[in-house]
Amino acid sequence: MSTIITQDDIKHLEKISMIRLSDEERNTFTPQLTSILEYVEKLGEVDTKDVPETTQVTGIVNVLREDEVKPTFTQEQALANAPEQERGYFKIRGSLKNIAADA
Repeated sequence: MSTIITQDDIKHLEKISMIRLSDEERNTFTPQLTSILEYVEKLGEVDTKDVPETTQVTGIVNVLREDEVKPTFTQEQALANAPEQERGYFKIRGSLKNIAADA
């Protein structure tokens, strides 16, 4: 089964990714994404029933440091240079739009 990416698929990806592509970019990415998905489909045909699952290959167990409690800012110190604050929190302009209704 061959997966074909259409211009409508690309436009949908643009919308949910909140990016804008030119017609030229759409024409470039459409066959590229189709090719990628066809390759992934081909990988799905490989018999892996006798291959053990692999979650990581380096053998490194834990490279994280231990948590240490250290002195930190008070809330007042942290907010001291904030351009705007409200009820003890940083106040920022909204960064997300409601795109769920459009999806």
